[in-house]
Amino acid sequence: MSVSKADRLRRLAPSADPQLIDAIASQTAGTVSVVALFARQAVLDDRQRQAEARRQRKADARQHQHYDEDELTARTLRLIEATAARAAGGDLRALAALAQISKAARSAISEASLALDNLGLPDRAVSDALGQTKDAAAKRRNRIRLSALTGRGEAS
Repeated sequence: MSVSKADRLRRLAPSADPQLIDAIASQTAGTVSVVALFARQAVLDDRQRQAEARRQRKADARQHQHYDEDELTARTLRLIEATAARAAGGDLRALAALAQISKAARSAISEASLALDNLGLPDRAVSDALGQTKDAAAKRRNRIRLSALTGRGEAS
């Protein structure tokens, strides 16, 4: 059973204007075949262009350090877990690296918390982001402010 030229075109481009399909279908079978091949190739080219654009956006984001927070967090946690596994296996350099990571994370949290406080963000928002109660976040903020005033590091 052969498929009509119009049906073949409708399957290829279901949202195409019916008048356009009829106009192309009125052409010879060879012409319709060439148009159908051309349309298929256009779809393939478009998919390839979209895939390349996605790859380029990801490469640009990496180059300019624009990361998706979830992806960056997952990657960082994987690195920490791998370092912890090496430390658990007796690697003292990995243990020292974990201590350095921990200190840097505490310092970064303190600085970011202070900056968010200076921006006027409510304690509730900061406490939710840190997974703390509002009271714990307020105490943390006060310790950070005190350490900023005295010039000493935040007491944990």
